Amino acid sequence: MVDRITAMKKYARKEEEQDCKATALLKICSYWRSFKPEKYENPNPFAYFSSVIANGLAEGWNTLHPETKKAPGTIYTSLDNNIYTL
Repeated sequence: MVDRITAMKKYARKEEEQDCKATALLKICSYWRSFKPEKYENPNPFAYFSSVIANGLAEGWNTLHPETKKAPGTIYTSLDNNIYTL
């Protein structure tokens, strides 16, 4: 899933892409227990983990490029209440 979602984004350097993927994988490992299907009317683990991956990629990007945090197009995460920009 991480590879497919990352393939939709463009990175100038391969190292940046790998760093963002690593952050997304770390987020998956951190939040996999937080998915509780009984909390949702239509439990969809694919949507949950897609969001976790997207937020992890954004967090990785912001770690590499903190100056872009104030750019237009910010997204708000519901997992850890941080703001990330893609």
